[in-house]
Amino acid sequence: MLSQRKKQHIQYLYRGGGVPAVIAWAIQALFSPLYHREARYIVARKIPERTPRDSLAREKERTDGECLTVESLEALRAVEGEISSSITYSLESLRKYLAQGGVIFLVFSAQRTGQERAFIGYGIYQRGVLSVLGREKAVPFNILFGRYREMLPEHRGQRYSNILRVAREEYCHKNGVQFLCGTIAPDNRPSLKSSFTRGGYQIVGTAVRVSLLRGRFVWETPWEKIEAALQDFVQQQI
Repeated sequence: MLSQRKKQHIQYLYRGGGVPAVIAWAIQALFSPLYHREARYIVARKIPERTPRDSLAREKERTDGECLTVESLEALRAVEGEISSSITYSLESLRKYLAQGGVIFLVFSAQRTGQERAFIGYGIYQRGVLSVLGREKAVPFNILFGRYREMLPEHRGQRYSNILRVAREEYCHKNGVQFLCGTIAPDNRPSLKSSFTRGGYQIVGTAVRVSLLRGRFVWETPWEKIEAALQDFVQQQI
């Protein structure tokens, strides 16, 4: 039986690269007792300054849907009944991230006359934290780190991500956050394309972990190198 963590990882691979990505993962899993390598691109971008066009964009997005910014367990409880049970991260996981100081963005369709709004997707973020390949550490940078983002399959490709983007940037402006940061697997081509073409992200570094003989020998990109790469990006943008 696969663990919940592995099931989530397979779902992530399938959404990012389809069946070939899952097959590649399965082949790698067969040889992982001897050799296993994982890599993540560290991506970041600066939050743009507000312009008059941003106000128009916000008004346009609000006609298509809404995004709730949730920062407390009480706020989550108020809308738990509307969240689909099919999401990758359970409600319990969302509660855990909130308890750790995270912020969750919940996307809903616009409420029409005689119709209830529909749950579209969500994003999990946290300030001042960097999480890479299982290692997590508070960092001395004014960043909002993206842990996970998901739109339900039936709503993908309908520009609902724009609603999340607008709400996320409003949150950053309100709270003085200067940078967005996240990680992407090199084989997740759709996420890479979306992040670079529409998201405006840049690759600021790469983190690698190599495991030999069932983890008896493990090498990881030094954390100091990861922080230095992010520091260089921040300094270039200021």
